[in-house]
Amino acid sequence: MLIDCQKILVYNEDTDGGGRVLSFGKELNCLMDRYGYRAVDLCMKLDLSKSYFSRLVSGKISPRDFALVESLSGAMELPAHEKRMLVDAYKAAKFGEEFITRENAVKRLYDIGFPSFGGKQKLPKTALCSGCAIEGMARIAAAIRLLMAEEGTAYFVFIPENQQFCDLLRQDAAERRAEAKWLIYLNGGTDRSAENMLFFTETISLLLAGNADVRFNYKDIGAYFSSTPFPYMLITDSGTLLLERSCERAFFWDCVEFSAAYRDFIIESFEKAYPFVRLMTGIEEYLQNWRGMLPGEKGMKDDLLIVEKWPCIIHEAEYSDISSHIADGEQNDRLARAYTNFMRWSNERLRTQEMIFTEEGVQEFLKMEKFYEYSRHITKPLPMGLRKIFLQKLIENCQSNAFNPAIMRDASFLDSNVRVLNVWKSGIVLIVFDFEECFRVAVLKEKTISDALWDYFQKLKKCGMVISKEETVGILRDALGENESES
Repeated sequence: MLIDCQKILVYNEDTDGGGRVLSFGKELNCLMDRYGYRAVDLCMKLDLSKSYFSRLVSGKISPRDFALVESLSGAMELPAHEKRMLVDAYKAAKFGEEFITRENAVKRLYDIGFPSFGGKQKLPKTALCSGCAIEGMARIAAAIRLLMAEEGTAYFVFIPENQQFCDLLRQDAAERRAEAKWLIYLNGGTDRSAENMLFFTETISLLLAGNADVRFNYKDIGAYFSSTPFPYMLITDSGTLLLERSCERAFFWDCVEFSAAYRDFIIESFEKAYPFVRLMTGIEEYLQNWRGMLPGEKGMKDDLLIVEKWPCIIHEAEYSDISSHIADGEQNDRLARAYTNFMRWSNERLRTQEMIFTEEGVQEFLKMEKFYEYSRHITKPLPMGLRKIFLQKLIENCQSNAFNPAIMRDASFLDSNVRVLNVWKSGIVLIVFDFEECFRVAVLKEKTISDALWDYFQKLKKCGMVISKEETVGILRDALGENESES
């Protein structure tokens, strides 16, 4: 399914405009009818005035904060999926449907899994005859597999908007012999940032299956698609494959003159494009390259947002603490010193730091038998005593206005393979993936996507889904105190 054809959310047939999110009042009305609740009963349960509740149901006002949405869900004993309907209607009422689209893109990012190479779909055999059409996604994917199995450089212009086709491309990416030079186009302007984020998530998922040099440029994508019947192309030494946007039909030519014209155009476009996503396969590779990736103008301060299920605490560590939990072996000291230098630079660079995590994460942090700050692939577990010391330091740092920890409510999507999401206000996104099989770090330099991520989490704070710093500190102190009393 193509992104521009997707409905945002459809809850039932009684929508207010062909697949649009129901207004909060209509959603509440539907749920009350379904479960047989009268307005007077809910007003009594929640101590609400009848006039206020009447304006809620009529859609004249939306709930004052997320706490009321939770109270309404609890009072009606809604199952999780129907509570989600009410929550989404509340957020849409607060910020509009563009916010819901952006949220779906964020959730898609957290849903990315490491590709499985064992159960890939068997693609049909495809003969590449010059000038003949290739019909169907599976046959086109098989043609790409055939072309990418050769040595040499393959230039690929492709916007990863079609998830079904991306799934086919992922299957054998690790087995490809060709060096991929991949150019994608993004929409300029923050109003299309949710669409760019979806392109970003599919790009990362393809990169996880097999490395490629990915670059991007900005275009009016709608105009680009309308200007050519074949917006996607793959050029190798064997010839040129032109694809329709639907990825259901393609044509192959092995004419040298024909391919040369396209090749010159793509090479020039690729060389002028910007690096998009840098994917690294371990902590050592990241520590060797971070200076060239993160914002680093001398003397410039920046704001950082850290989103993680657990409180991010190792930034308070001394060199001795770091060296004691980084993997054993000859690389221990070298990695520990590089990591310490990185943390020192990061702290000097910060103007403000926000940290969002979950209450469940706090409990796990203090009760898990083994806790790894990043990944069991690269670290040893942090002892409980050291965890308590770090958490106490985190609480002490809350006295500074530059440090703002906060707990996110209703944050089920944080329980995933994304260990940490860092967003620098200046325009860098760093994502740490901790898969069962491996550890990966992805770094993105693109302003519309980083702005969209920043704005999304700030809006969660505005609508009450991220609790205040003061409430968060109270929860942290209670959790630490309860843990110590149990000990």
